[in-house]
Amino acid sequence: VSYTVAFGYQPSRLGYSIAWDMFRLATSGTIMDGYGRPAYVWYEETNANADPTAAAGSNNISYDGAVTDPVYATIEATPVATFYTAMPQCDVADLANNGETFTATTYTNGSANVANNVIISSTNTITQVGGQGRQTEVYDTDGNGVADRIVYIDTYMGHVDTVTPAVVDTAGHVITPATMTIKLGTNTYTWTVSGNDYAVGDYVLFHSYLPAGGVYTAELLGRPTTVDVTVSGIHTTNGQPDGVVANNTTYLANCVYNTTATTTQSSLYEAIANSMITQSYRLYLDGQGNLVGMDPVAVTSGVGVITATQFVNAGTGKWALQADLFLADGTTTTLQFVDPNSATNDLFATNTSSGAIQLAAGDFIHYQPVTVNGTTYYDVVTEAAAATAEADGKVETGVANAISSGTAPLLNDNTKFIVANYAYDYSVPETVLQGYSVYTGFKTIPTLTGTSSNVLYQTLTVDGQLYVLLTSVATAGATNSAYVQTAKTQQVVDISALFISKGTTYQYYSTYNVVINGQKTTVNVSNDLEQHISFNQIYALTGLNTAGYYTGLDNGNAAVGNLAAGMNPTYDGAGVLTYTDSGTKYLTVADNCQVYIVNPVTEEVYAASLSNLGTYAAGVVNYEVDANGYVSYLYLTDADK
Repeated sequence: VSYTVAFGYQPSRLGYSIAWDMFRLATSGTIMDGYGRPAYVWYEETNANADPTAAAGSNNISYDGAVTDPVYATIEATPVATFYTAMPQCDVADLANNGETFTATTYTNGSANVANNVIISSTNTITQVGGQGRQTEVYDTDGNGVADRIVYIDTYMGHVDTVTPAVVDTAGHVITPATMTIKLGTNTYTWTVSGNDYAVGDYVLFHSYLPAGGVYTAELLGRPTTVDVTVSGIHTTNGQPDGVVANNTTYLANCVYNTTATTTQSSLYEAIANSMITQSYRLYLDGQGNLVGMDPVAVTSGVGVITATQFVNAGTGKWALQADLFLADGTTTTLQFVDPNSATNDLFATNTSSGAIQLAAGDFIHYQPVTVNGTTYYDVVTEAAAATAEADGKVETGVANAISSGTAPLLNDNTKFIVANYAYDYSVPETVLQGYSVYTGFKTIPTLTGTSSNVLYQTLTVDGQLYVLLTSVATAGATNSAYVQTAKTQQVVDISALFISKGTTYQYYSTYNVVINGQKTTVNVSNDLEQHISFNQIYALTGLNTAGYYTGLDNGNAAVGNLAAGMNPTYDGAGVLTYTDSGTKYLTVADNCQVYIVNPVTEEVYAASLSNLGTYAAGVVNYEVDANGYVSYLYLTDADK
């Protein structure tokens, strides 16, 4: 257009536009995203000779790609129809093309199909288009009112295999973004992520396509919906099982669920079969409510300590062992046990005095349900190994290597404990078992002190969770035949300071630049201690005199510690700091531990988190502890990364 006062805005000449003549903006022909969906772009034509009025030839406007022609906007086409189930061709023609037959190119997860020109007939009532849970999009790519492209996009479920936190320097710059990898069958997918939304083992939904470069590209959709059910029926289509019925709801399998290809098979795939009826499962559902995974749920399985047993009749000549249990969740139950793993295939005991079932009070077991002739019994999945004596006769609260056996798993904030409670009973008189208590985390258990013969432990690991039974051997008639339970011993904590540099020297003392409780400040220290001070070291300060300066310092104090460069501490995410110093050593990290990065050159102090430890662990790491002896402040030394 051009503008005059008399005529206002008027078309000025053929081919003229503000977009082209002022900004050299043009639109591309149809392009595709990775899934095959059509789009076009507004771009800047960089060819100086391009002419919108030129005949076909070298002077035509043409999009040469984002590298050559800068792109200002990508306009995605809107599908004329989208659906998520299989539909007959005639219904697709009605939905997407005004009831008329059309020919379409087709793409599945970004790959052009071999038979790529498919006729969608308005009268075909048999042949199906799409699939259960498959996102099917139909497009009119040239805008002429006739559908001509179909794009199929599947939804997969995988599990988070690794999570790598972002690497951030002391000024908050992201050196390396946070990433996570998703595992599905033999394929691995990598995402750049923000925040801490996902953890290793989480299940996630995603779309994916494989571009020409051969590296999987994917779109993260979030977590699947889950529902715990007891299956009441199996749904079939054309004689093939394709869903489960539970709670009066039919859950149909996503079309990728039943695939047998290991590269696309869900990690929670289990072939749908009639044997699932009456069994309990956790169902994983996509965004349309279709099955993408099933995980058997043994609702009544668990971990516990047997407290009493007796045989009960289960039929003519058949006996089951009835047992009372104290469970790891703090509840009690009574169950009847058989032995389906018996070498003689004799599930039941033949009498009340012998048989394959061998369980007794004090046994620490992982059990699960088993159905025998329609009746639910239980069997032992794993029984803990014989009790091990604690080497020094002490299991101490909040000590990572409290159980000192070289083969014992490391304890942490996630460990589940069952602790036997003993007391001396004057009416007997002897030490008796009063019952059990449960705790989560090694910081919460009582300290158990006794001899190496009566501080005992057993362990079970179930689905990656560590369970520990702490118990004893009580000797009849003895007054001190079991361990003694006590609370965590509190310790006196001195003022601790990380020394950065020396300030001003006076006649009797000098001023030092230090970090106390994460804050940069100064302290005055007697001059006769100067020879004992090293910078980038933390010391406990003592002997504050009336003149206002300290006369004593100690870096061997239990309240502080200095890990030299090369000790490479690591954090397990659950309360335990591990480092190397003539062997493996452990520190307990307080729940409210504060982390700081100290720049030894600029003397700046930056707030950080335990996720920064991996970046700076190779340098000097200093710490101070609270009254429990747990690391409450952690100081990392800044370095170029």
